[in-house]
Amino acid sequence: MKTKTFVIICSALLAMGSAHAAEYACKVYCSGGTTTVVITASSASDAAKKIDPTPVANQICKEAGKGTASSSTMSSNQCSAK
Repeated sequence: MKTKTFVIICSALLAMGSAHAAEYACKVYCSGGTTTVVITASSASDAAKKIDPTPVANQICKEAGKGTASSSTMSSNQCSAK
């Protein structure tokens, strides 16, 4: 995994957090398996929405060496509070 790029992506996701945010570990489904990313969000649903845009999910999968994101939409049950 290219750590520098991954850190930049995670930093951007963290910047989108709110004042009442918590850390969520979200499972992202990729063409080459799954990977988990930790982000700050106000809820599990909010965390999933932050990852769901295809370019974000694709970049997470790419940096994890897992190909591209699956065509499935992220759902709140893929994220849990840390």
